[in-house]
Amino acid sequence: MGPPHTDADAQYLAASRAAPEKVNPQDREDTVRHLVAAADALKQVHPENLGDTVRRLVAARVAVDAALNEAMAQAALAGYSLRAVAAMADMAPNSVAPRLARTFSLGGYGDPDGRVTAVGVQRARYDHLEDRQPSVPAEPLRFRRRENRGKQAPS
Repeated sequence: MGPPHTDADAQYLAASRAAPEKVNPQDREDTVRHLVAAADALKQVHPENLGDTVRRLVAARVAVDAALNEAMAQAALAGYSLRAVAAMADMAPNSVAPRLARTFSLGGYGDPDGRVTAVGVQRARYDHLEDRQPSVPAEPLRFRRRENRGKQAPS
């Protein structure tokens, strides 16, 4: 991680380092699984075959990105602010919310725009403390054509 960009970033980062690290070890399984997949892809890289090397490196990058997303979600659940998570990941704060929506840990707390906001993280923390599962968002309403149920339309 590079140095903080502003004094405000440094303050947020310093405050985030004091955040509690209370995450259930089972919540880290997805991160570990993604890291193992990345390591497996890197082990299979053979520089002699350039096409295969590119495919393996892409697979490793995808797995590392997924692991990073899960780790950021776990940090948010542990009490870090979204801005602090962004600073730790050396990312723009606006790029964290859509990444959190793609995680197993916080995906159920996303808004219709595909982002997990601070309100969603707050709800997830509460549910996590109460050992509740995220509520599944309702399926969007769809138009359904009326069916004729043996009745004829008036002429």
